[in-house]
This record gives sequence, structure tokens and C-alpha cells, in this order.
Amino acid sequence: MILHHRRETVIISIVGPPSSGKSFFLTTMLWELRNILGPVFGYSITDSDPVCNKTLIEYEDTFFYNSNQDEIVTLRKTEEQGELYNEVRLGESFFQLPTPFFFNVKSLGHASGNHRITEKTFVLYDNAGESFQPGKDITLNLSTQHLAHSDIIFFMFDPLQDPQASQALAAVDAATLPGINHFCRQDVYLAELINRLRKYNSSYRNLFDKTLIVVVPKFDTWQGLLPRDIPDHPWQVGDDGMAELDYNQICSVSLLVRNFIERFNPAVVHSAESFFANVLYLPVSAIGRESKLQNLPGGGVGVRVADIAPYWITVPFLHAMLEHRMLNAAPAVIADDKCQMIPAAAHAGGYSCSFGGKNYRLSGFYLNRRLQCPESGDYFIITDQSQAGQSLDLDKTYVARDSIDELLDEL
Repeated sequence: MILHHRRETVIISIVGPPSSGKSFFLTTMLWELRNILGPVFGYSITDSDPVCNKTLIEYEDTFFYNSNQDEIVTLRKTEEQGELYNEVRLGESFFQLPTPFFFNVKSLGHASGNHRITEKTFVLYDNAGESFQPGKDITLNLSTQHLAHSDIIFFMFDPLQDPQASQALAAVDAATLPGINHFCRQDVYLAELINRLRKYNSSYRNLFDKTLIVVVPKFDTWQGLLPRDIPDHPWQVGDDGMAELDYNQICSVSLLVRNFIERFNPAVVHSAESFFANVLYLPVSAIGRESKLQNLPGGGVGVRVADIAPYWITVPFLHAMLEHRMLNAAPAVIADDKCQMIPAAAHAGGYSCSFGGKNYRLSGFYLNRRLQCPESGDYFIITDQSQAGQSLDLDKTYVARDSIDELLDEL
């Protein structure tokens, strides 16, 4: 499918192994966005093409328009063919291409003066996990070539499919774990994603300049392995009455989740940061803070309709809006204590620095933010090397850029 007016669209590809929760994530994310974008951020989100979005609308109906609040519901697995795909003829050959989901996001005018962009179409691609298995990217399989045009990629890392993480989870609270049918090499899925991006974008140099958000689902099951709690939502109300994203919180949580993944599957973190210039790690739960998944008699898991209460599920999409100049970030203001300035060396689109006894290569997202160390809990700011070793002047206000795009322009 050819998209016209490219500058008016944001293309998001969602990638992950089978059973990582992509459909649950998409369904609850869209539902929550429909409910919070207007009153909280001053935007509407509507289906640009209800026909293309038919499957997601049906999924939402299953979860949120169900008259039986005690019913145990689940979503069918995304297949490599069927109603989520279109058959396209190219020459003498026929190909199955995934049907994208289209959403129009438009400012309601509450604070348009502060929003750089008032309207965009968001295009979401969701493939079956099997499409990203090594060897599947062959001439007759074009189903993942939307990656060549993606602005942002959501990669689903499922802790329940990692043997080391699952073992640690079972030791903490085995009762929170639903039935686990299999483990998989999620580092291999990420490596295959990277190989395809290299193939589709052969002209890139240094680090790949698109954003990768490593989405870690099922937070309700693994939150007990984090050293501290996570706030209910990462935004605060601005002067205009609309919410601004709190990137101090988002980046601090990202560091926390990054170290969680690195503890069990370091290859995922190292592969992501060695290829992508911009990486965030975000926790989400499609059902809420408390694990209430139930094993189904025929296999798989479901959840009681009344128990669905998504948590942090919209944050990856809200970041996409911020990155494309539709939302504001709250100023990074320090006014209550002293923070250590951490020296950082700029290189190849990112920053190298050390804190908490570890070395990091971080994106520009983290620069000039009041961050909390994942290990010690101490607060610090990553800043230019020329300011290293100083304490922050409490009479000075450290204000973040209005948008991630502006920061990247400066770099």
C-alpha cells in the first residue's frame, strides 16, 4: 500500500515473537487513547478507515463492550494470512501483505499554540511473530517490508518467554505466572529485525536514526523483580491545563527496565543500543497492576472483563506523538535538592557515560533530565563533559526541549 503525503503520517511497526501480547497491547492501547487523549492531552483519535481497522474494533468490543463483566476473554492469535492481510498481485505473482491500521490524531484546539503539529495520521502495522523468524524474509514474503518506511518500531520483549526471567519470577511469586507453553530466543528475533532493517535501508551510516521502543508487556507479572515502584502515569498538568509528558520519570523508568532486561537477556539490550541511535525501554500491562490472568482449558490465557485496567499502555504511543511535535515535555526543573552532574561523551548520535558502577550508551532523550539511578536510587543529570563534577546551581532552572525532535535537530 502506497501512502501519500508522507510528512503527514507516522508509521509504527510492532514486532515481537509469537504470544508476546501484541494484540492485547494494541487493543488496550487504542481503547485507552480514545479515553484519555481528549481530556488529558487535548487531542482526538478516530478511525481513519473503519474497514481496515475492523479487527481492532472487534477486539475492543470483546474487551470493553461486553455485557458480561465476569466473562473470561482472550484474543485470537495473529496469523500470517487471513483477514488481517490483503492479497496483492505484482506481475504474475500474488503476495500476502498485512493490512495496516489507520488513525487520525487531531488537536481539539485547547492549546494549539503550544503544539507544533495539530494533526497527523498514524499507521500501525502488526505482523504475526512467525514473520520475523530467521529465513522468512524471502522474495515471495514481503509482509515485513513496511519496516523500510517505519518512523518508530515497538519491539515486544516478553519476560515470560525468557527462561532466566521466568525462573526469577517463579522464585518471587509463582502464583502470578500463567501457564507458560514455551520459551524463545528473543535476542534472535531482534537480530532478525536489525538484519532486515539493514537490508531495507542500505544507505544508513553509523547508528540507525529511527527510534526503537522496547515494550515490555505483562508488567503485572514481573513488577516484583524491580527494586522500586513505578508511578501510575508519567505526565503532569501544564500551565495551559493540558498534560505534558514527564520525561524525568519516563527516562528514569526506562533505565530501570533496561537494567531488568540486561540482567536476564543482555544480548537484547546490547543489540538494540549498538544499532539504534534512540532506544527507550517501557513497561506496560494490558490488564493492570495486579496479575489476574487465568489459564484457559484449551490452552492460552484469558482475563475477566471486569479486571481489565491497562497500565502505562499508552506511553509508547504518547512518545511517538511527542517525537513528532504533537505533545510537550514537562520542563526538567530542579528545585528541591542537589544532583550530581554525570560526564557524558557525545558520539555517533548518542552519549557514553558511567553511573551506578556501569557503563551506558544512551540516547539524547536522557540528556539534561533529572534521572534516578537504577542501582542506588540517587538522582543525577547527564550533561556535557565540560560541566562534569559540579553540583547543580539550585537558582538555575534546567528546562528540557519542547520536543525530542528539537533535541535531535540540535545534535
